[in-house]
Amino acid sequence: MNNLEKAAEKSATQSTTQAHTPIIFTDQHGRERYGAAMIRENKMTIRLADSPSEAVELAEIINRQTQYGSPK
Repeated sequence: MNNLEKAAEKSATQSTTQAHTPIIFTDQHGRERYGAAMIRENKMTIRLADSPSEAVELAEIINRQTQYGSPK
């Protein structure tokens, strides 16, 4: 299991309903893209990343900020 899969599994098991999960998807031009996604109120929000490792890091940062609040 790679880091992206481990982080996705960890996010899926978190108690919060607002957890971002690292994702890999294919865009309309057939290119592999990466990001962190969250589904809330039947809407999906995706924040794009440049690599799978950046997608994992992005999801972790967003989840920490959501849990503890953004640094001032």
